Amino acid sequence: MEKLFLTVAVIFCMMTGLSSCDYKDLEENNPNSVMLDFSWEKVDSIPRSIRVVFYPADNDTKAKVSQERLVFDVYNGRSILPYIPAGRYNISAWNTDTEQNVIESLSKREDLSAGTTTVMADSPGSRTVLDSLYCNQEIFNTPDYMVKANEENFNVLDHSQNQRLTLRPDSMVVEVNYKIHGISGLNLVKQIKGVMNNVAKKRFISYENETKDTAAVMFDSKFDEKENLVYGSFYIYGIRPTELEQASHSLTLFVWLEEKNLFIPVDITKAVEKYSVDDKRIFIDIPDLGIDLQKYVSGVGGFDVSIGSWEDIEVDIPW
Repeated sequence: MEKLFLTVAVIFCMMTGLSSCDYKDLEENNPNSVMLDFSWEKVDSIPRSIRVVFYPADNDTKAKVSQERLVFDVYNGRSILPYIPAGRYNISAWNTDTEQNVIESLSKREDLSAGTTTVMADSPGSRTVLDSLYCNQEIFNTPDYMVKANEENFNVLDHSQNQRLTLRPDSMVVEVNYKIHGISGLNLVKQIKGVMNNVAKKRFISYENETKDTAAVMFDSKFDEKENLVYGSFYIYGIRPTELEQASHSLTLFVWLEEKNLFIPVDITKAVEKYSVDDKRIFIDIPDLGIDLQKYVSGVGGFDVSIGSWEDIEVDIPW
């Protein structure tokens, strides 16, 4: 009986010792976590989903992150980000609830940027017109509303649980609002799209306000038959790339009628030259163009253009 008691006691001690070692190991390798929150006072619309990326800010931290970065996909409320090695990080975040926006260079924070998808031409005729107007420049869709947030040298402490981090996103797009007056005969129109050239092609996420390269963007237009008005709004990454001090701009309306298609190029350089690359809202108000679309319907005014082709309407803007 004594031997049996001694054996049980030894086994109990061994199990207790092993349990203590396991607990100690867990304590020493206790994963750090960060409680992430957002402050939304700088945005026009709160997005639904956000991607948050932790980039190691020094070599010691980089050695602890096997994938060179930590990526978290979260919603717009408070979240717990687990398993973050202690160290210093540069953090960038942006919303992912978009359709047209394209993220490039995720692996390198200083090159991290947002662009958009390219426009698929609806017919060979319109593609030819676009190429001739913009010297074969690729046409892009306008971006969806997009925000960004950055935090530099955030120090994740060792043995920390739910360390607090608050990101303050702001808009990384520019809203363009436009009105073009004096286009009658809009009751004959099936669809109108617009194209604006020489805007910024992409915007860098980890910088306050840095854009690059020029592009033309296409957008849908609305129209009011009673007011003889074409109008709308759309987003761009910048009125021009930040490396350019000045740029000329045109806004071309593509008008689909029953029997022919028309395009109306409008020089808007004067309307936007007062805006800087730091402005987040741009207003374009073009005075009466004096155009009657009825003149361009087949059989009226001597025009006979085959379906699918495009005809140019030249206008002088009465500034």
